Amino acid sequence: GFESIQPFFWQTLGGKDLKRLAGEIRDAIGDADVTVSSIGVFGNPLESGDVDQGVLAAWETVIDNAHLFGTSMVCGFTGRLRGKKLTDSLPRFREVWGPLARRAADKGVRIAFENCAMDGNWASGDWNIAHNPDAWELMFNELPNDNLGLEWEPCHQLVYLIDPIPQIRKWAPRIFHVHGKDATVRWDVIREHG
Repeated sequence: GFESIQPFFWQTLGGKDLKRLAGEIRDAIGDADVTVSSIGVFGNPLESGDVDQGVLAAWETVIDNAHLFGTSMVCGFTGRLRGKKLTDSLPRFREVWGPLARRAADKGVRIAFENCAMDGNWASGDWNIAHNPDAWELMFNELPNDNLGLEWEPCHQLVYLIDPIPQIRKWAPRIFHVHGKDATVRWDVIREHG
């Protein structure tokens, strides 16, 4: 069975009462040896649309209430300025995540950024700037806070043909949470078909 779970929200909390939800999750787990490893919010807090503002509010609320779930970890996308170069998002990243990192630190919470590209790249994207090691360098240069790190999923790196093992060696101090799936790079197919 599962050793841990990550309840998560897509963009907003959808009107959920977190205290009630935390109780329901505890009841569902019962006496099983399962922990809530983190709470997730997956959306774009860097933009200013109504839904995006809801994402930012969700981050604040989840940071404030992570303890109800027995965790001190909150994970999700960094957000991104839609349709812009990745580097164009860095000032807004600092503006949004600086206060969120301080808020989290005050509550003993760490924030881990999911490394899924969500179909974005260096030229454009809608959801996330934390998609590869070069972007991580830029992010953590902007905000070197000790409570900011990565929710690392090796499969997202394999898509770029990045070897995850050297990546673990370099980034281990910033890897706060791990998602895991099984993946194989079919080099025989790539060599033949690209």
